[in-house]
Amino acid sequence: PPPISKNTIKLGVECSQEMICYPYKTSLGSNRECLEKGANCLIMYETVGTCRFRHYAHLQEKTLKELGYDFEMYYTSWKHPLKIIKFAKELNPKINIFKIIKAGIKTYKKIKELEMKELEKNKGDINIGLVGEIYTILEDVINMNIEEKLQKLNVNVDKSVTLLSFLKHRLTPFHKTKVKREAKKLLKFKIGGHGFESVYNTMDYCKRNFDGIIHLTPLTCMPETTVSKLLDIICKKNNMPIMHLSFDDNKSEGLFKTRIEAFVETIRRKGNLNVASIEEKGYHMGIDTGSVSINFAIIDNKKNIIKTLYLENKGVVETIKEGFEILKKDNIKISSVGVTGSGKELTAMVVGADTLDTEIIAHAIGTNHFVPDFKTIFEIGGEDSKIMFRSSNLDFNMNDSCGGGTGSMIKAIANRLGVSIEEVGALTLNSKNSLSLPGKCGLFCQSAVVHQRNVFDAKKEDLLKGVCEALIINTLSMLSQGKQLNPPFVFQGGCSLNIGIIKALEKKLGHKIIVPKYNTVMGAIGEAFLALEKNPEKTNFKGFDVSDVKASIFKKCGDCSNNCMVHQLIENREVIRRWGSKCGKWNI
Repeated sequence: PPPISKNTIKLGVECSQEMICYPYKTSLGSNRECLEKGANCLIMYETVGTCRFRHYAHLQEKTLKELGYDFEMYYTSWKHPLKIIKFAKELNPKINIFKIIKAGIKTYKKIKELEMKELEKNKGDINIGLVGEIYTILEDVINMNIEEKLQKLNVNVDKSVTLLSFLKHRLTPFHKTKVKREAKKLLKFKIGGHGFESVYNTMDYCKRNFDGIIHLTPLTCMPETTVSKLLDIICKKNNMPIMHLSFDDNKSEGLFKTRIEAFVETIRRKGNLNVASIEEKGYHMGIDTGSVSINFAIIDNKKNIIKTLYLENKGVVETIKEGFEILKKDNIKISSVGVTGSGKELTAMVVGADTLDTEIIAHAIGTNHFVPDFKTIFEIGGEDSKIMFRSSNLDFNMNDSCGGGTGSMIKAIANRLGVSIEEVGALTLNSKNSLSLPGKCGLFCQSAVVHQRNVFDAKKEDLLKGVCEALIINTLSMLSQGKQLNPPFVFQGGCSLNIGIIKALEKKLGHKIIVPKYNTVMGAIGEAFLALEKNPEKTNFKGFDVSDVKASIFKKCGDCSNNCMVHQLIENREVIRRWGSKCGKWNI
């Protein structure tokens, strides 16, 4: 079949149930591509055990024939090797058992050779193991090229499941026997899929003293979802950082990249959130580029806050220009610049940055300066939300692709009620009734608000208080994921200006929370500390005059099914950077 692409996924999603797992959608799309290219015979592997994938070949055959495709479907399985030989002879009568064995040995050697070449790319300083469902681990398009992204972060990546290990597992019953016996003590029933493998491979990585583990799973995969809590327990016992990532066709590339970068950063820092002051005099700037605002902070070499600035994001380049026009009036010479936030790459191109860091680390380091004994940070912004947990190391979780627990949800509902976002907090204090509203989805919550308004004539203050409480309930259930939340609690981000959300959070936690002085620009302050820590001999900062810089769309590439949108940055009428092409052909 052709390599998996956006077109493959599109073809599969078009004729799949929404909540069916990602491997089903992509394999169905792959089969459609093959048929549209002229194939009249499909061979599909049937799994054994309790995984739903064992039924997918039959379901896909029925679906594809209902779509009008004319073909024969053959089913194969390790449990029925003679059936494989029979199918092979039907396809080619000249094939015999000896030719099949010879081809199998040749294929095995080629797979081994290719996997050894992949291992040669590992030249990093920390080791991270990947566990989870086999298809999600092996297919780069599905896991958003996580191996390549990690290697670019100077990480050695070890896949617990490869084609070679899969064959060894099937052909050699003694593969990892000892750790399997230990895993069976924890998981005493058949879970299906690769759930059991995820358990014993996690235990194996802990025994081998890896630096971290990432659990990859397709959304709605029952075996992996079932064992995920068990993996947390194993890792907590062994003081092993673990991060869970689920994938489907709506996965956000930007948030995914932020999560793996933050995971690597937290491992490298090993819980150290302190940044020392330096003797060399100078000023250091941090810029936090978020979806709703762009924030600036300037500190001196002794970590004193010199200036902060909070601006609505009207476009990255234009807002940076606006901010720099204000900052340059103070005539401060900048020694180093750090950038963070969802738009840090573009910001770095515009201003010339010395360090790029995730907002997780920036917020934690900034908070640590003002509240050194913090245990939990809540950061709720306009488009995303995060919880940071502090124990021996820094752990975190953030929303993936839904804005249900963010400020955008409250803003949209407030607008529907004719209330400005600035009025919401004070208005909730007048509420006499607590309304129960669904917070899992912003659209469902808005529908419930309209229903309460139209049917029961509910008051605005009661509705908005209910929305604030629904947002907090959703944020805590979505991001805490059963982890214990310990005080001191710190709340920051744009939503920390809303007294209604503060009250809702305190009510749910049953504890007072700290809203620090620089609550809306903490990410920028933390990034300024990281710029101070970097303190290069010569800064990359271009200066406050960026009037000749502009960003634009270069083209939409139609050379393949990815249809990449290529952007460019122009400075003094010269293209200085071009990005967005997945294959790299248009990038500069």
